[in-house]
Amino acid sequence: MNNEVGLLGIYSLEDTAYPGEMPTEKLVFIENAYYQLVQVGVTRIYQSLGADHRFDLVVRCLNTSTPEAGMYVIIDNKQYQIDVWYQENLILKIMRNLS
Repeated sequence: MNNEVGLLGIYSLEDTAYPGEMPTEKLVFIENAYYQLVQVGVTRIYQSLGADHRFDLVVRCLNTSTPEAGMYVIIDNKQYQIDVWYQENLILKIMRNLS
């Protein structure tokens, strides 16, 4: 079985303006990583909605240890923000689709 479903890009949001100028935030590429989609049951989805928390996608990263909450990933030309990073299982819980 092939676990490598696709390739995602990991980005951080940084201020690229020179000192003293108007802040300009831009996505800065960090690295690429293979990912595998993780199935989430209906019960877990409703529990998260009951706690007023929403996520669009859960993926397992296969060859990285970089991501942190607040960073961004691009999967299939769609931009998502990382909400939670479970390092022990290498699982990203992705909060929202930004594109």
